[in-house]
Amino acid sequence: MKNIFISSKIINSLSGNVFSVEQNWYNFFKKMDINLIPINSNNFSKKMVKNLKPIGIIFPGGNDLYKNKKIKINLYRDKFEYRIIRFCLKNKIPLLGVCKGFQVIANFFNGKIEKCTKHVG
Repeated sequence: MKNIFISSKIINSLSGNVFSVEQNWYNFFKKMDINLIPINSNNFSKKMVKNLKPIGIIFPGGNDLYKNKKIKINLYRDKFEYRIIRFCLKNKIPLLGVCKGFQVIANFFNGKIEKCTKHVG
């Protein structure tokens, strides 16, 4: 079975930060017989990549870019995802960004991001 990694959004709770991936991602990839494996700064390692051999990494929505909303959670996630982008480029692992995930990839490459109107959120 093929593996795809997915970065986790971060939710601030009373017990500390919680990493979360929306269930619809799992439902979608299960239909295609692909393992979706959540990654975050606490569990990601080169050994994990070597053992699980992901065919790609997804950066989903959730949270904001730190440059747009300066709170610790956003900085924490951005730093982690920038590290993963560098790793993927070096190791030729495909990336997919959705919503905030696309913004972090664009920001990494110094792309211009403009606020849109009538966004679903």
